[in-house]
Amino acid sequence: IDAARRSEPLHGVSSSFRLAAFKKLSYAEQLFTIADIERTARGLAPIAGLTSQLRRLALSAAAGQRDPAASLPLRLAGGGVATYYGSNWAEGTANPLGADYFWMYDDGPNSPNGDCPRAGAAGCWGHRENVLGAYNNRAYCPSGLKINMVMGAGEVTARVAFAPSIAEIFVNDCGSLPSMYFTWSDVQRLVFGR
Repeated sequence: IDAARRSEPLHGVSSSFRLAAFKKLSYAEQLFTIADIERTARGLAPIAGLTSQLRRLALSAAAGQRDPAASLPLRLAGGGVATYYGSNWAEGTANPLGADYFWMYDDGPNSPNGDCPRAGAAGCWGHRENVLGAYNNRAYCPSGLKINMVMGAGEVTARVAFAPSIAEIFVNDCGSLPSMYFTWSDVQRLVFGR
């Protein structure tokens, strides 16, 4: 991933990144951490955190070997209403870092992305676009409501073709920040020691 990041060019991950601490996180927390590292490296706002409700959506999709989907508008527990989302699914990539590599750096022509059969196809780089999506766009929420970005992620290893089956979903939230169980502040403290 560091080599691929230099090709953009992006700097490598901060030297304060503690791999041992990262490995102690759950797969969902690792996916969240990686997504926010990718976002913030490009000057985008980080996703605020993981919600249990969206995690259940991601786990169901991982078990079904498909991208997570949400019926919109979606009321978020403890928060507002989601009106827009993006989602990714991968299978057999060994771990969240493998999934991130394929979603972010090998998602175009001649890649494992089934939605990109040839250069210029609509699905090329779609996974990357989902990770870097503008879920905080004012156009997605009624005027005057606060806009939050939250995520769900999960992995399943049993009864899938190629384990692990990994899924993530990113949503906007119009209104109050929903209940979260893991946040970007947690990543800063646990993984970067800040």
